[in-house]
Amino acid sequence: MEINDFIRKGIRDLKPYQVPGVSYSIKLDAHENPYPLPDRLRAKVEKVMANLPLNRYPDPGAVKLRQAIADYTGLDTDWITVGNGSDELIQSIMLAFGENVVYPEPTFDMYPILAKVTGLSLKGIPLGDNFCLDDEAIIQAAKENQPSLIFISSPNNPTGNSFPREKIERIIVESGALVICDEAYYEFSGESFIPWLAQYENLIILRTLSKLGLAGLRVGYMLASPSIIREINKVKLPYNLNTVSQEIAALVLTDFEPISSQIKEIVAQREEVSQCLKALPGIDSFPSRTNFILMRSNLPGADYIWSELVKAGILIKNLNREGALKDCLRVSIGTHEENAAIISALNRIVFDSEIV
Repeated sequence: MEINDFIRKGIRDLKPYQVPGVSYSIKLDAHENPYPLPDRLRAKVEKVMANLPLNRYPDPGAVKLRQAIADYTGLDTDWITVGNGSDELIQSIMLAFGENVVYPEPTFDMYPILAKVTGLSLKGIPLGDNFCLDDEAIIQAAKENQPSLIFISSPNNPTGNSFPREKIERIIVESGALVICDEAYYEFSGESFIPWLAQYENLIILRTLSKLGLAGLRVGYMLASPSIIREINKVKLPYNLNTVSQEIAALVLTDFEPISSQIKEIVAQREEVSQCLKALPGIDSFPSRTNFILMRSNLPGADYIWSELVKAGILIKNLNREGALKDCLRVSIGTHEENAAIISALNRIVFDSEIV
């Protein structure tokens, strides 16, 4: 008996999502909020945690959290469902709808990974110059491979740029597909497609609380018409979001000002880091509407820079691979001190390198 004989087609050669196991003192690889939970919220969390009924299953409908999301987004609760991170919601969409997945690339790695896991066909459409969206090619691919799901992350991970709204609207209108707009970085860009939900029934919006300082809770949510939400709830696992995550997420969304202040500081730091990167020889950085910046270095090279930063105790994301991300690195925005440390390290690496 060979175990390989039992593995589904598409899974056998699939590589699992992995995080490098290296030591670091500064972590800027996963676009997390670098600041701890503000004291005001932490005090509320500690009070709530003392009385949680952890011996009971969590609310399967996440009623309290969904109401908090409704108040935050301006939608009714029947337009909302929640997941164990947006990853689970992406998987649920693929389980419930469509046979083909179309997406621009490079983009969020979990779109193609989960398409393979759920047994769907997938079609990546390369981004153009300066990572622009090829709406014509996406529409054509969707029409040729119906019924299709189109995933668009805007702002896009890992490129950091937002796509023109008119191109996204054209895809929604002309593709004949279910279009999923991933707004994981909405709070950093201020751009949302929520106003389109009432107009386009084929639109789904995904969001996450992971980038806002709650990555450890794994809370994502979906906004879509009630007809779509009902189908998603058919494939959603029962009790999929634990009690602790539900309670703390609801608490934070109903008292969001402390987190909003952190977001403003991260955006301000992003602009400072961007200006510093532009001053470094051998490094090209790209405009960002997120909490990270994509940069490219042909000389001394992405692999060399990444390894030297690791030696300095700084971990960022090495994206170097053939194609659009050749020689690319992604750095999350940290605290002022962390940002100063990486700029200092990059200066040393670039100017000390024998290549430059």
